[in-house]
Amino acid sequence: MGLTLVTMLMAYLLTQVYLGPALGSVAAFGVALVFMGAYLQRPQTLDAWRIGAEGERKTAQYLDGLAEAGFIVLHDRKVPGYGGNLDHVAIGPTGVWAIETKNVAGKVEIDGDSLRIRGYRQDKMVDQVYREATAVQVALRESLTRLGLTVTPVICLHRGELPLFNKTVRGVRLASGRQLVRLLRGGEARINAEEVRALAAEADRLLRPAAKG
Repeated sequence: MGLTLVTMLMAYLLTQVYLGPALGSVAAFGVALVFMGAYLQRPQTLDAWRIGAEGERKTAQYLDGLAEAGFIVLHDRKVPGYGGNLDHVAIGPTGVWAIETKNVAGKVEIDGDSLRIRGYRQDKMVDQVYREATAVQVALRESLTRLGLTVTPVICLHRGELPLFNKTVRGVRLASGRQLVRLLRGGEARINAEEVRALAAEADRLLRPAAKG
């Protein structure tokens, strides 16, 4: 807050010098509003980032426990042809899973082809992970075609009250952390351990860690 006050004071003095007392006061007031808005919004932005990061860590902990079941998991990856980052890619006997984490509280409902949380449509979540899964499919297309695999998009939702039965919307699966583990382990085995390792190595090479740019 101290730095913000100093910045506002400097803005006031500069506008007084260059614009004169009348216009300078109006301009300084406008600058003050901008800085105050940015300052008040900053804690909310940081809090949202913290909640999101906490959710990703929880999902990673659940996924890392799948190593004993023959899974290899890649975290926070860039996907060629897709602008954003993919939270997790899990590759194991049951196939390839593109997993996006959302740490959102509230009742989750599937209304036809729409996802609702606390009564509000959240179709962008579905669109996001579907695009990510498609981008992974394209990046690994030759190997996935040879193995007869299709990347499955999943939203791992922490704090949400998921429906008891239908947890699929437009081909995207919904799961809590514990349900995610059961989902990945519970499917039919599609590839063997050697194929898992080879596919994971290819994914690790093509899907760069987001932190490295």
